[in-house]
Amino acid sequence: MIDDEGNLELWFGEVKFRATLASCAKSAIEGLDKAFSDSYLRDNILAMVNHRNNFSVKDSKIEAILHEWTNNPSINIIEEVKKYDMRLIYPVLLVYPDNSDDFETKIKNTIAHINERYSGKQYNLSVDFELFFILVPVSEVKKIKEDVISWIESKQPLL
Repeated sequence: MIDDEGNLELWFGEVKFRATLASCAKSAIEGLDKAFSDSYLRDNILAMVNHRNNFSVKDSKIEAILHEWTNNPSINIIEEVKKYDMRLIYPVLLVYPDNSDDFETKIKNTIAHINERYSGKQYNLSVDFELFFILVPVSEVKKIKEDVISWIESKQPLL
């Protein structure tokens, strides 16, 4: 949860490492059907409340809201999100193999691929949202994925 100059944002997102751009985009878009629903948002906000001590929200509007939600577990989270005029921000990181030399062409091809196949997609979410893609064409996606999994499993700091 972020307070951007008085505008509250809920940041959720996902990462897809796949062998092709098509499978990356397909997996991400199909995942949005679940993620862009009131029940998913409700469940994940409640999970976030349980980790509120991990956020830097001391003496903030966010802290007051999380405190209110903690003290009233029967609260309707979706109505609260609407009450505070929160927006869902959902970045999707796509990491896929592309060995061509022209980075600009890689990005243009990726955007065209997503627009051609998924631009008409509709979601059933009753709060305002923004979706954006972060495109990372790389030459060794399998190796990067293996390294990331290894880092996660080791529970060591990345830096």
